[in-house]
Amino acid sequence: MTKKEVEKNRIIIIGSKNWTSGIVGLIAGKLVEKYNIPALVYEQGKDASKGSARSIESFDVTDALRKAKKYLISCGGHKMAAGFRLKNKYLKEFKRHLEKIASRKIKKDDLISIIKIDTEINLAKVSLDFYDILKQFEPTGYGNPRITFISKNVEIKEVRGVGKDCQHLKMNLVINHNKILAETEAEDKLESVSQSYFDPSHSAIAFNQGHWCENLKVGDKIDIVFTIDEDSWGGTRRVDLKIIDLRRSK
Repeated sequence: MTKKEVEKNRIIIIGSKNWTSGIVGLIAGKLVEKYNIPALVYEQGKDASKGSARSIESFDVTDALRKAKKYLISCGGHKMAAGFRLKNKYLKEFKRHLEKIASRKIKKDDLISIIKIDTEINLAKVSLDFYDILKQFEPTGYGNPRITFISKNVEIKEVRGVGKDCQHLKMNLVINHNKILAETEAEDKLESVSQSYFDPSHSAIAFNQGHWCENLKVGDKIDIVFTIDEDSWGGTRRVDLKIIDLRRSK
């Protein structure tokens, strides 16, 4: 979907016979993340379709569905998410009706994605213990969003593209690249032990931001906005950063 199509339609309404009702909500959520416009995704059955809707702050998707109730069998939800069912013979009329509502309600400025950051954090404080504390705030979702952090002047230790056509950006981020020598007391004096140092790093991935691969290199400093997850691949737990946005440090 092009930027021009996004500005024109202001809403995405798509469906397929091959999509199950269990995944249409996930698809809708991913479309909202990518295009920052409301998305309605449905499983098309023989006579009727069942779908899920996800929205943006400026557009009450449940209210919009209720204004199109003459085409619907049922609908329900809240401002940011809803479910609906309608007869297939009304699909075209339903789509046109929702597009008209969206074009009136959603302004051009609403299409600009705004990232809400909860707090700045020193990346050195991000650990499995810290992640376990965050888990106590679950379940997250509408009304209880995941905590979003920002860390500045983070150094890139490794960077590469991953996925099909290097669509995603994978990095290893260094908390403090300068070796911090540990001091031990021996024979009534302090001696620096060079083999013992603090140089931790974190794995991070930025989905759909593979274009940064050509513009970043090892040693660059960046500011990152992220959420914190856990990666337990191979039976070993570790912190994994999910980067929402990034920029070069000033």
